[in-house]
Amino acid sequence: MKDFKFETALTNGHKVGDWRPGRTPPGHDDYKSRGIFLCLYLTGKSGKRYHSQRAFGDAASDKSTIYMFGQVRDGDRENWPDDVFPDHRYKWLHEPFTCEERDDRITWSTASCPKIQVHDKGWDWVDAGGGWDLRAVPLGDKGYYFSVPAQEGFDIPHFHWGQCYWAEGTVDGDPVRGYGYLERAWASGGPEVPFVRLPLVRNMNKLWMHFYAGFEDGGYITGCARKGRLGVAWSMAYVVNDGVAKVITPTATDIAYGDDGLVKHVRLNTGEQILEFEHDAALYHPIHTVGKMISVTNRHGKEIKDRGKIVESWTVTEWWPDNAPDLLDYVADQRAKGVGRVELYEKVRIVGEYMLFPEYRMPAPHHCSEVI
Repeated sequence: MKDFKFETALTNGHKVGDWRPGRTPPGHDDYKSRGIFLCLYLTGKSGKRYHSQRAFGDAASDKSTIYMFGQVRDGDRENWPDDVFPDHRYKWLHEPFTCEERDDRITWSTASCPKIQVHDKGWDWVDAGGGWDLRAVPLGDKGYYFSVPAQEGFDIPHFHWGQCYWAEGTVDGDPVRGYGYLERAWASGGPEVPFVRLPLVRNMNKLWMHFYAGFEDGGYITGCARKGRLGVAWSMAYVVNDGVAKVITPTATDIAYGDDGLVKHVRLNTGEQILEFEHDAALYHPIHTVGKMISVTNRHGKEIKDRGKIVESWTVTEWWPDNAPDLLDYVADQRAKGVGRVELYEKVRIVGEYMLFPEYRMPAPHHCSEVI
């Protein structure tokens, strides 16, 4: 799709009003919320790495989805992390939630999550029965958005809004620090459509990644980047250098895979900087991998010497196969039959740019002679 249409720009900085459930994106009063998402990637004083992701209203307007919650297994690209919620390994967890709105704050809560509260200075997150206790403040002077109008192959217009945050707190008594994001999605009116059924997931995304790196000089770089799938000519990055935010499009993203078929190395060229990442562990195999930024150079590939070395870094990548629409339909069918998450994804194989299951027969991609 050579003439794929989308728009991206900076937004105002963190404001409570931007996260109210009834808020609509500028110029789109008919759009409906398709989810508010919070995510953190953390390292403890113990050296352990942790991750957490929750959403409100993404699968159903009255439910909170627990996407990821646990400890990363360092160097393990095959097995799932140790999960805070044991049942999470075997089923998708959705909880009813309540939301209290006041002038200066918004508070969500569920049976297992005592409080997620967005306020003027950032947000607080107490989860896993209180074992996870975290505080986040915005990174950068502005957030970002991208908007996709209706067009061929994309019949549901979409609007996405987000910002990056720095977080500190404790996980089961382990002092932690790291970064994360607060994002939300809207789509045009009509029947309630879960987030994963939107064209953004089914047809657009090939690669979506978030990142943070802190330098010896005390500065940092953080942000996110997206790359389109197949014929979707879509690429963008939201990058914050020492508090100053910028959106950049187009960008060039190169992906290298390991022998296991999972993302191993990513090179993001924004036209101003070249960022390189290595992924050492699976988050939720095989779509999510985690690792760190290993270098930042200028657009000529030369080291930015005045920044010093990278002293701490996190990155997470979400990779979608080229057969994502069929895959999502298949997974939904298996879920309806009661097949658990681990049971389902333990069977998966990566073949080229496709994700295949033993009982899910389909022609192999043109560059691969293998058929399951």
